[in-house]
Amino acid sequence: QCIDACDSVMEKVGTPQGLIRYSSQDSIAGKAKRMFRARTVVYPLILAGVMTGLVFAIATKSGFDARIIRNTGAPFTVSPAGISNEFKVRLVNRTDDAQVYAIVPDDPEAFEVEVIDEGLMEIEPGGSHLVPVHITFQSSLTRGVGSKIVTATISDSGENKRTVEFSLLGPE
Repeated sequence: QCIDACDSVMEKVGTPQGLIRYSSQDSIAGKAKRMFRARTVVYPLILAGVMTGLVFAIATKSGFDARIIRNTGAPFTVSPAGISNEFKVRLVNRTDDAQVYAIVPDDPEAFEVEVIDEGLMEIEPGGSHLVPVHITFQSSLTRGVGSKIVTATISDSGENKRTVEFSLLGPE
């Protein structure tokens, strides 16, 4: 409204219109408009990168999350059956169906996994449990270094799998 009022006043007094207008300093100076500026190139590239990241995150989303957490207390115990470590497995069901989970060592000859409470391995949709597990292995696995990084595969009844890496502690 200010622009229109100014233009009508300028017309009545016989002077050029456009004293008040939407313009830039370069346009007033008579310079040519540039179509490709850094802003017009960089912003779409950033937007494309963010959209690609979002699509990738959605496409690679797993049906569940699994983490192995070391229990507090003694790092390991020695028994006639071998060395044992105590862990808790954090399982989060991200599907819309109840799932039953299983933990299988990638090298069954190296260590054994015993789930303390099998009932916690069944998780309702959107639920999570902390499942206590007992892992037993021979002392030769950690001899010389005191620890060994091993892997286990955790799978659900919906064919989703996840490989987790954790460290077994034992005597040097």
